[in-house]
Amino acid sequence: MDFEVAIIGGASAGLSAAMALGRSIRKTIVIDGGSPRNKPAPHAHNIFTRDGTPPLELLDIAKAQLKPYTTVTFKTGKVINANPNNNLITLTTDSNETFTVRRLILATGLTDVLPAIKGFRELWGTKIVHCPYCHGYELKDQSIGILMNGKNAEHITPMVFNLNNSIHIFTNRKMEFSEQFLKWTNTQNI
Repeated sequence: MDFEVAIIGGASAGLSAAMALGRSIRKTIVIDGGSPRNKPAPHAHNIFTRDGTPPLELLDIAKAQLKPYTTVTFKTGKVINANPNNNLITLTTDSNETFTVRRLILATGLTDVLPAIKGFRELWGTKIVHCPYCHGYELKDQSIGILMNGKNAEHITPMVFNLNNSIHIFTNRKMEFSEQFLKWTNTQNI
């Protein structure tokens, strides 16, 4: 066994787990490909004492705070295979390295699947955002568009209404809204 625990994903969740394991003196490896979901965003929000800090700077701070915990090791790469064998797991990375571990934490986060709309990717994280709690305040009092339909749009629209009273919902030619939501949007002029 090379490590007691492997953490796949070295962004916020993975580094938080590494901190707990490092403080417990558990031999841990963090394997990360270096592409956190919020990488395109200029600032991260809703993080106590760090509101407005660039996302990659937050990760640098976390890694610096992990340095005293010498049982935590970092490896750049992606795990491409995990094989269980006799209560251990053998991990293989994209650089063909292998590590045998007792436990595995998947902290890979999410990958946003962006629509094939010209310019969308270039604006992702700055002018086009995914979370009203992360970026809504910076867009308050501006006219906004929501590219969603059905239950997702019904969920997000009231969340941003207190920030933006000029909301346009783009449904990609589909209309799958509940009658209650349609009544609410008519009373709010959405």
